Amino acid sequence: MLMERLRIDSSGKVLINHTADTAPAGYASKFQLCDTSYQGSSMLLRRDENSASAPALLFAKTRSGSKGGSTVVQDDDITGQIMFFAGDGTDANSQTAFIQSAVDGSPAANDMPGRLTFHTTADGATASTERLRIDSSGRLLLGTSSTATPG
Repeated sequence: MLMERLRIDSSGKVLINHTADTAPAGYASKFQLCDTSYQGSSMLLRRDENSASAPALLFAKTRSGSKGGSTVVQDDDITGQIMFFAGDGTDANSQTAFIQSAVDGSPAANDMPGRLTFHTTADGATASTERLRIDSSGRLLLGTSSTATPG
């Protein structure tokens, strides 16, 4: 018996090892990998070269309204996220944590200030809260997103 392993649906979604959209929280991702084993639900990026270079996972963000544009982003624009979801007995839409990259100041030609934030979801909560921030100045902010001193 032949089993379908790959499907490209009418909306352009690439579904591997599944025939329906399984993306959490309404994301409807265009590339989906779904399986019951780690082999079928993991992805490898490997580089075999005699050098110090490694494979890369790239995220890019512009404010262009057209594909391939390069319109400048603005302060606080999110430039990439890695999100984690888990099944709660109802669905797999419950977020446990996420890591986020964002613009952290005023960008200019070849000048892009950025920050990295780490968010976790507390017991009993439904949304993740920022817990750690590394800002564009290299400051490490723990439990706060502001450098303001209490008055």
